[in-house]
Amino acid sequence: MMSSAISTIRASVTNPIAARQQVLEEERKERERLAYMDSIGKLLALSPREFEEVIRSLFVGLGVLQDASVVGGSGDRGADIIGTNHSGEKIIIQCKRYAPGSRVGTPDIQRFIGAIHIHKAARGIFVATCSFSGPAEALAEEHHVGLADGERCVRLLQRLSEQQQQH
Repeated sequence: MMSSAISTIRASVTNPIAARQQVLEEERKERERLAYMDSIGKLLALSPREFEEVIRSLFVGLGVLQDASVVGGSGDRGADIIGTNHSGEKIIIQCKRYAPGSRVGTPDIQRFIGAIHIHKAARGIFVATCSFSGPAEALAEEHHVGLADGERCVRLLQRLSEQQQQH
């Protein structure tokens, strides 16, 4: 990703038309990739980093985030994606690829609530390929944490794909 951005910058300096074509091609590939992500199985087949990238693209594409970076990995302090909304508020997203039949429980939500405070974020969104337990949903609601389970992710990806096809 980073080398692609650097080559785009270099190309824009030497040949702005070629640079624009490269940007358009990258946007087309991203639209195709998002359109492909229409099932939980396909989301589970992604690597953790690829899943985080798809979720980042989803939230940016839907307009939830204006600007966002994938920061997940060792030392991420509970945030896989950090971005800002249209009001300039910091939003963090935690992404979990759990097997079908699994449920996110209160311990995961408790840790994420701590991450929201550590990152001094205005809001947090917890995205998982599985469902959430009732107590986890209640705790998230109490602390204004947004939740997106696997079914909702697929529906949102399909909606984004449809929106992009119309443009």
